[in-house]
Amino acid sequence: MREENYAYLVLPNASLEETKAYRSNDQIEILSNTPAIQAVRHNQLLQVQANFYKAGKLNIGNGLEITMDGPGLLLIHLDGNKIAKMAVSDPSRKLSKIHLQVNSQVDLQDDKLSIDWNAESWLSDLTVKLPEGEFAGISVILGD
Repeated sequence: MREENYAYLVLPNASLEETKAYRSNDQIEILSNTPAIQAVRHNQLLQVQANFYKAGKLNIGNGLEITMDGPGLLLIHLDGNKIAKMAVSDPSRKLSKIHLQVNSQVDLQDDKLSIDWNAESWLSDLTVKLPEGEFAGISVILGD
């Protein structure tokens, strides 16, 4: 059986002319489209959206790499090569926390977040406490 993949973009209510104009100035970059990770980056908005179906590593540009130890959703807003804001969620609604690693110092602060910075390996280990019970699956938003 041959594995194939494809990608598409939905532009609601866009005319043919608007679709062609959007395509000629496309700001969307596909970072990964595999069975393990699907991710895109909007270069104008400096935003990365990633769905990790299982543990994996993703290069999000500007020299930044994100490693997750299991499944989860990430929405990242960048400020240059720093993470300015991040939303994390578990759509399976089964996890109590998500652990990820970033090859940069992360300065986000929140009571649902613990960060261990290792200057030798140049890695930030992040653990995000997720909502449970009736709130399971809701995104945790980190940053301003």
